[in-house]
Order: sequence, then C-alpha cells, then structure tokens
Amino acid sequence: MKECTKPPLGVMPNWLHNERRAEDLKAAINRCIDANCEIPAEWIEEYNLLISSIRAEGVNE
Repeated sequence: MKECTKPPLGVMPNWLHNERRAEDLKAAINRCIDANCEIPAEWIEEYNLLISSIRAEGVNE
C-alpha cells in the first residue's frame, strides 16, 4: 500500500457551494434580464432558498 504524504482532496464545504451557486444563479438571472428573456421560476426559487440558507448560516455578515 502506498504511503500518503498529503491527505487526499476532500469535498467543497456546503456553505461555499451555496455561495457559488447563488452567484451563478444571480449572474444567469442578470443575463436573462439584459437579454429581455423570461427567467425560469426555478432559478428564482433556488436563489431565494440559497440566500435564506446563507443568511441563516451567518455567512457574509
């Protein structure tokens, strides 16, 4: 068995995933607005859930 000198890379923390996903959704929503396109309701719902979760965790406060 090979001896590890460094631990293997783990999983991205959930709070970081949520922040990045919220930023991605925000950017996509803004692109739709700029293009005068309809915004999928699922995007808005997911964005709102993520923002609520981020606020509840106290991230960025």
